[in-house]
Amino acid sequence: MTTPHARWHRHGLLGQVIPLLTLIPLMSNCSSATQPVFTQWEGNLEPVLPHIISGQVAAVSQFGRTQASIQIERAEMDVTYGWRIETGNCQGSGQIQGGVAVYPQLNPDEVGTAGGETTLSTVFESGSTFAARLFRVLEGGAEQVAACADLREL
Repeated sequence: MTTPHARWHRHGLLGQVIPLLTLIPLMSNCSSATQPVFTQWEGNLEPVLPHIISGQVAAVSQFGRTQASIQIERAEMDVTYGWRIETGNCQGSGQIQGGVAVYPQLNPDEVGTAGGETTLSTVFESGSTFAARLFRVLEGGAEQVAACADLREL
């Protein structure tokens, strides 16, 4: 007896269904418990003096999780940076979304660029406020804010 899952693979239906699932956010912005919630967020990193770092942060929430990414420019080579998204805005710190450990460290290349991605097991709800902070990691594990972006919902 062939299972439905095995039939999907044998007939190539799984490859046809997955692309259709990616269209759901384009068709509907639902808030029902039985349908996906889809929100998009983005912001531009503004440097905190004396740093000159700039960059962008983007996040997409859907299906009970949030995919977030960061791209930085004009960072110092041979310096490690950390980042995270918090509730609130750049004027005050808030609750870290997903925990510090889920955000990969950033190590800029020779021209000062670096990027990272993470998946958070939380959804950014429409109408909320979030800020992305970029930290320079100092000796002993201390952190110094190097840039911040208030995320806006699209």
